[in-house]
Amino acid sequence: MINYYTTDNKVCVANCLVANCQTCQTKNNLICAACKQGYNLLSGQCQMTICSGALAFNGIACSCPIMNYVSGSQCLPCSANNCLYCGSNICTACLRGYYLTINYICSICPSRCQLCTASNSCLLCDDGYYFTGLICSKITDKVATLAGLFKLNNLNAICG
Repeated sequence: MINYYTTDNKVCVANCLVANCQTCQTKNNLICAACKQGYNLLSGQCQMTICSGALAFNGIACSCPIMNYVSGSQCLPCSANNCLYCGSNICTACLRGYYLTINYICSICPSRCQLCTASNSCLLCDDGYYFTGLICSKITDKVATLAGLFKLNNLNAICG
């Protein structure tokens, strides 16, 4: 039968009959309990998500573009320099090459470092450089030969 499925107990049960519904209530398949992504639950039905003002739907919720934050139905630019994401105008994530301090300020990563968590903690050095504890150092043939190990972007690969 169309719009029905069989449970493990061999009972025939109607499928959820609400459009764009992910899960219906167990005893009433005409009332939705959870909608599919991009839809909002309203009185047991699923309505397409419509954003107001400058907000745009990002596939999950209404939001502002990067380097902006939501204020009512407006998108306002983050006031902190080099800030990628902010909430209530407090920076929560920085642009690549910067790290977020405990004071919510974006500070520049060490020289030749693309991604860091502090002034002395590089996670990803520029191509041709490797992290030596405090700085990103240039990879040379001598370094690779002496170590027997070639380091590129903090990943180790055995040299042959």
